[in-house]
Amino acid sequence: NRIFGLKAYQNGQWVTTGLSQNVTVSNMPIDSQVDPYIYEADFASGQAKVNEPFTATVVTSTSVDKLKVTNERGKFVSSNVVGYVDEGDKRTWTLELSVGSIGFRVFSFQGADANGNWLPMSAECSITITK
Repeated sequence: NRIFGLKAYQNGQWVTTGLSQNVTVSNMPIDSQVDPYIYEADFASGQAKVNEPFTATVVTSTSVDKLKVTNERGKFVSSNVVGYVDEGDKRTWTLELSVGSIGFRVFSFQGADANGNWLPMSAECSITITK
């Protein structure tokens, strides 16, 4: 748990505003009683622009610890986990991706369990990347 105070730069000096924000950083809870599984992946839109961020959602079991994304050629695609929401034994991840080439693209989303073992299944989703 951390408390961050907000300061403003005013008239050549930092001034305390009196505002603060509590932040809790912790490990994602992993439910070891649920079998790790990846259910589905979807993009917020059917199109995205080259080199601009776009959003994907991936639904897994709550026992999935991390995700990786690969393209249609099996190459890794850079992604950032924006957040996740747990509902029962399912976890819906929100990811932000960006790619540098145009065309019809197919991405595979694969999860790993708490031991770092990649699941044998994946969820695929397609998107058109334009200029």
